[in-house]
Amino acid sequence: MIEHRVFVKEVENRMGMRLLQHDGRLYVRFVGGLALPGLHPGYSVLIGEEATHRKPFPCKVLWEFESNDPYQLIEKVSIEEQKYQATFYGDRERAAPFIRHHNEVARREERESFSIAEAPFLEEGNLSSHLHALNAALAPGNKYLFFGPESDLTERLMQVSTHEVHKLKARDNPAVAALGYAFSIIALYQSNEPRPAEMAITEYDTQRYS
Repeated sequence: MIEHRVFVKEVENRMGMRLLQHDGRLYVRFVGGLALPGLHPGYSVLIGEEATHRKPFPCKVLWEFESNDPYQLIEKVSIEEQKYQATFYGDRERAAPFIRHHNEVARREERESFSIAEAPFLEEGNLSSHLHALNAALAPGNKYLFFGPESDLTERLMQVSTHEVHKLKARDNPAVAALGYAFSIIALYQSNEPRPAEMAITEYDTQRYS
């Protein structure tokens, strides 16, 4: 499980494009996923889409958190949302009572309120579209989604058998659901900037992936 406490700095490249700097690298955007506890603990994931000359832009899991307590999960996500200037996606209807409670506490403590956006493909009732997007991004030779050495997500994905793909629900594997919610947004709405011809070459472009 990865949990780092860091901050993001907003910068511009030579073409005046807005980028986000984190840990010595430039990112186009940060996108998160939140899945509440089900048969397993709830899970939250944050993905950074890195600004490089490579297309699609490499996507890296930067933060993940697991908890059986939905209130704790949402508290953690609300902190990361602000720190990374990120948008988190999930099942808004299911999360509503927990977010409402969080915001009531935040209001009393004079903190900012929190909300999530609706995750794609929820109407399908399973994770098959999310898994399709993840498998495409993890395919050998075309891989552009990367997990750190401390991540639990590789193991969680391996737990999904082929015959389960079309019936797997978020409550069955919240970790895969949270990852799928975040990454599906990136796959559906590919960023158009910075384009390779417009982005100044920096030391950030020398990152090698395995």
